[in-house]
Amino acid sequence: MQELIERFWECSINNKMDSFDFDEFFRNFKPRLKSKLSSHGILSFEDYLDEMKNYYDMNKLKGYSYVSEHTGFVANHRDLLELIFRPRYEHFHRKYSKDKVYVSLLETYHELQSWHKLSKEEKVFLVDKCIHLEHNSGKLIELLRESYENDENFGIKTRKGIEFSIDGEYQVIFLDFDEVRKLNKEKGYEQTNEMFRKLFKQFRFRKEDIVGRWFSGDEIVILTKGDVWSLLQRFKEHTNTLGITFKYKVFPIKSLSDLKDEINKVRW
Repeated sequence: MQELIERFWECSINNKMDSFDFDEFFRNFKPRLKSKLSSHGILSFEDYLDEMKNYYDMNKLKGYSYVSEHTGFVANHRDLLELIFRPRYEHFHRKYSKDKVYVSLLETYHELQSWHKLSKEEKVFLVDKCIHLEHNSGKLIELLRESYENDENFGIKTRKGIEFSIDGEYQVIFLDFDEVRKLNKEKGYEQTNEMFRKLFKQFRFRKEDIVGRWFSGDEIVILTKGDVWSLLQRFKEHTNTLGITFKYKVFPIKSLSDLKDEINKVRW
């Protein structure tokens, strides 16, 4: 599963989702999600029993039955399963069925039933949702985020890193550095990257500001909840000292969707 997640981030970052095998991802992820829901009493009792077979040898109960000496009550194999596992199932069901995390997991599980009917964009969204909602996947994701959310060339976030970080309303500066290709030819990629690393490292952004590359190396997104025009003026002054100029557009957003829509409207 980790390899599939890594492949998804790579295809997403490089805008090559056509090469990602959605079928393989959902085929592998769905039983993992079902296992998690079943073991926490979110699905049916039968699903819970099927999951418990991974931990208990149910066949050993088949040779046993229970007869009460006082009442004559007889418990067969199925009755014993009910006596042993039903209380556990109901305990977990009461505990987790109203938990927000597991409610979200269940919603995603239902979405997976008809994933093949979704558009490519909807499939991308569903994969992203699956990764984030997977129980205990945080440890796995954190191992991947360091490399996939941060651009080591410029020392800022990648596009995926920007998308993960948005949490409300922002003022946005979308800018395009001038003549980066020319700089690459004249100075070489490493020296050019070092110049931009120095730019972003030395400039004093606010702690809450989000800065990252969007499409190519010369298109940058800066999101702030502070004074955007003051930030823009300071950034211009800073880049001028390095002999770097840029085109820009400023606009407000309330969501990631707004950001994508506004950027798609830009024509340099």
